[in-house]
Amino acid sequence: MNFEKFEDRNWFQLIRNRVIRISDGSIIKQDFLSTLLLINVITYIIESMKFFWDTGINKLFLSFISILFSFIFTFNSFFDFFLGKVVEPIFWEPIAVPQLSFSDVLSNLGLFLTRFIPFMILQFFIFKLFAREKFINEVIKSISSILVTIIIFGEYQFTLSVVLILIVTSAIQFGKGNLFRLLSIFLLYLTPTLEFQKNVRSEQSTSTIKISLWIVSWLMISKIISIWFELPLEVVVLLVIVLMIRFGLQFQTQKPRLEILLKGVIYFLVFVTVLITNNTTDEMISLVTVSIAIYFAVDRFFSLFKEIETLVKNDEINYYLYFDNSIDILKQKFLPDEFLASVITDIDDQKLYGQLIIRAKLGMKDSFKKLLLLVKAQRDYKGYQLLLVSIEYKLQKKENKELTIINFIEDNLHNEILFDEQVILPIEFLVLYGEELKEKKEYKQARKYLRFSEYYNSYYYIDSYFNCIKNIGDEIELNRLHKRYYLH
Repeated sequence: MNFEKFEDRNWFQLIRNRVIRISDGSIIKQDFLSTLLLINVITYIIESMKFFWDTGINKLFLSFISILFSFIFTFNSFFDFFLGKVVEPIFWEPIAVPQLSFSDVLSNLGLFLTRFIPFMILQFFIFKLFAREKFINEVIKSISSILVTIIIFGEYQFTLSVVLILIVTSAIQFGKGNLFRLLSIFLLYLTPTLEFQKNVRSEQSTSTIKISLWIVSWLMISKIISIWFELPLEVVVLLVIVLMIRFGLQFQTQKPRLEILLKGVIYFLVFVTVLITNNTTDEMISLVTVSIAIYFAVDRFFSLFKEIETLVKNDEINYYLYFDNSIDILKQKFLPDEFLASVITDIDDQKLYGQLIIRAKLGMKDSFKKLLLLVKAQRDYKGYQLLLVSIEYKLQKKENKELTIINFIEDNLHNEILFDEQVILPIEFLVLYGEELKEKKEYKQARKYLRFSEYYNSYYYIDSYFNCIKNIGDEIELNRLHKRYYLH
């Protein structure tokens, strides 16, 4: 089994299970660890963006804006010339902006390295010292990672303000499970649950033509609106481009994850711009304006989370497997057998296998069998074979409490499953299978499956895996487990 490939494909459930395992059943601990993980990510994003901006991206951006506006005003001048408003067109020169200095870049990088090397060495020793998996150790490593990131990149004021706000707003939610759910939703959003096969290749000439037409249309529309409403061209240009981008995102249905990501970037940029450019002659006006702008910016972030949650719910396999769903929700998502039979060859994997999970959770044995037979007859299900086996076992287990995984596999699985081809691995099913083999003292066979206990949400099975290895006598693996876990 290629465990690197497995981790890449299943990192959503791995991180989620690890948080549950370290928290040892405590919802407060789950929420606290989730908050630290989210703060870690946010801190890194803010700090790296600020570093690259100060290193030279700001000057490149200002140069681009200067060139863009000179082009817009030149275009406007030629347009007025053709309309007969001016005698001759004017070629606008870009406003002089500070040039990117290679020596300044090297100086910033040198300063960065003087902080990076010693603090990363410190971070290495902290991670080594607290390497064994334990709640307090994970808290220490997470906090040290946040602080080291802030110190290395050197942006204190804004980042610490964001961190403090997140801590204060999160603290009142500890113990409710909402923060852990928030983390799970974001992880599932970031995890590709389908291998999209889209033809994204296009001829370069075609792309160039499209971009050129887009720019010309943008400028022409802006000019027309500025004439009609007697508005400054630069204001109309910004208004039109914002509307074009927003409408473009609205109709971006093929890549909803990209749409949400772009929205998040836009909202963040607007939010930061408001904070930076809030100085007015009237402090009271500035305060009121900024407060309103901040409110609407934050409100858009919350609405964006609703979009993420809706998108995640459409990834039905993972959502139904790892999120608590009421009977009413499952019934609402239930699709009739007749409908599924008519679209069995066309329906996407997420919805199809999600329907099998729904039927299993609702205890609809006959409907499950009927749909499963259709899948095996008309679909290529090799990538989901082990998932189907685990779901079928759970369904039969509800009726027969004495049923073991060993007996179930002997009766139902007659061909070898290629683990590396599986899209989703049911970790719980594999671990429980390994535990049954261990109880029968089939240690070498049990080892293959109990190895997955390190990706499961309980230390009990890691201890079981350790005892299995002890019976086999693999000293190298025993030493590795001792260094990583507190074993009993």
